[in-house]
Amino acid sequence: MRAITLEVVYQDGVGKELARVPVQTYDTEFADASGKSPVPKWLAKKVARSNEIPADAPKVEWSDIPPGAKKAEAVLTYHFLLPAYRAALVAKQVDLTGRDPVVMARASVAIP
Repeated sequence: MRAITLEVVYQDGVGKELARVPVQTYDTEFADASGKSPVPKWLAKKVARSNEIPADAPKVEWSDIPPGAKKAEAVLTYHFLLPAYRAALVAKQVDLTGRDPVVMARASVAIP
């Protein structure tokens, strides 16, 4: 039920946000016997999709750069709970103390 997301935020020359692009989600998504996904691991009958960051090799991802972008900031965030489950748990008033997403890494680059 955990995931890591990679998002890129593009800004113009004065720092105004132009776009927030969800580039990739690294996780294992499970499905039930009928193929419904995502389901919690304990209800799973099969793996619907698996996308992981390799431990011993780089992972290259791509994103289209919006017109006028002068800066890009990539943000890698660890989610204790898949975002798909979080909203349902909040609606059921489940105590998620200590389960907020954590930014693992952040990098910025100027776009010529």
